[in-house]
Amino acid sequence: MKTRSAAAWVLLSIALIAGYWYTGTLEEEKQRAVFEAKRLFDFEGEDVVWLSITTRENDAIEAKRLGENEWKLDEPYAHVYPNHALWTNLAENVPLLINQRSIEASPDELALYGLDDPPLTIVIGTSRKDLIQLDVGTADPTQNHHYAKLASGEVFLLPAPMAQALYRSMDELRDRRVFPAVDYTVDRIHYKRFTVDVPDDGLEPIPGIDEEYVLGDDDEWRIIQPIDVLAFQGEMLHLTNQVQYLSSFDFIPLPDALGDYGLDPP
Repeated sequence: MKTRSAAAWVLLSIALIAGYWYTGTLEEEKQRAVFEAKRLFDFEGEDVVWLSITTRENDAIEAKRLGENEWKLDEPYAHVYPNHALWTNLAENVPLLINQRSIEASPDELALYGLDDPPLTIVIGTSRKDLIQLDVGTADPTQNHHYAKLASGEVFLLPAPMAQALYRSMDELRDRRVFPAVDYTVDRIHYKRFTVDVPDDGLEPIPGIDEEYVLGDDDEWRIIQPIDVLAFQGEMLHLTNQVQYLSSFDFIPLPDALGDYGLDPP
């Protein structure tokens, strides 16, 4: 009897586990079906080859995809290194956007939803030659959604986290490292500071500095100018780390004259 009882409990446990698994699978499939029904687009992240983002703070910032995780900004910012990871993240998130609920609105009511002059416009180009414009307006009274509209469609509610993930400034869309191309070992540094004239009478100018450092085959740093001597290795390691990972902020993307900023000469 004990053997039969134990066997019965085992069979019952298996049945319960199978039932829970089946119920969970059905629920997961149901949620996936609901999500798929709400999706705005039928393409995937890898199909996005071009993006344009316009906000109230920035005119259109456009980038084309060169590779899976490689982007290039279009003019007038072609000289700026892009934040490749963020552009790829945007491309991956765009296909996941959903219409939470449609809103009946006539064209003359767009101002009520912040869609007459939207704070965010994103244009998506795909490998299928699609060019899709999405306008994102103000938040709804619950603050859980933003009003949004496709160029030729109805007004709908876009979940707030999705809208916020699309709203990106130029400072975020660019690589903020001062030396973004330095992804390899730094083996030479030329440090130069110009002579600075002191405006007060009777004071000598602050002398300039012209020093050059080289990393040898023995992985030791040496000063080779103005004298040849072994450098302080700890300071050089700190300096090279600073050079590689130094970040900047408050960019002036298109300066008129470098002299206005004390950079001609620096």
